[in-house]
Amino acid sequence: MALSIKSPEVEKLVEALAAMTGESKTETVRRALEERRERLRLQQAHRERGSDSFAISKRRSGRKLRPGNSAAVSAAKMAMPRPAALIRIQ
Repeated sequence: MALSIKSPEVEKLVEALAAMTGESKTETVRRALEERRERLRLQQAHRERGSDSFAISKRRSGRKLRPGNSAAVSAAKMAMPRPAALIRIQ
């Protein structure tokens, strides 16, 4: 099945991206569609996990955080600043 692009804006985007990557227009469109499909799949999975997490947090909301409690450890880790990325110079 052939695909006909009738939008000058889309044609310009495909041409620009193909020039940046060195890919053909067909490969550029294929990869862009695959990457978007994967992002949407991950978003869907995240939403589904989020509803599970909400149910778990709702059940645990009455618990107090005590040292050594896994929830307390997780909360402490989230509050800690993350180290900057290391750059290796050769």
